Amino acid sequence: MFDPERAEKRFGCGLARGIAGPSSAAAMMERLRAPDEAGAAFPIQTFSQVLPRLRDLQLARQARRTATTDAARDEALESYRALRSTLRQDAARWGGHVLLRRR
Repeated sequence: MFDPERAEKRFGCGLARGIAGPSSAAAMMERLRAPDEAGAAFPIQTFSQVLPRLRDLQLARQARRTATTDAARDEALESYRALRSTLRQDAARWGGHVLLRRR
């Protein structure tokens, strides 16, 4: 027997306020095939999109360690901190988007 509440909890993130659960398994499958409106409204970058930025952060860390002058070390440190800060801000935003997708 199809239970819409159990289906939404198992295959989604639970029942959202103001949106009725699916009336049948076919209706649930149709919802799953529909465009991801929450994903479009609250985007999260994929790992393959973030990976180059993580590599840049690693290279900046290495440049900081291998710098031979104080000026080069300071420049590498500034670059590293800026990259790290941006990634942290993005990660916090993506975490919020994960939660917002569940409403």
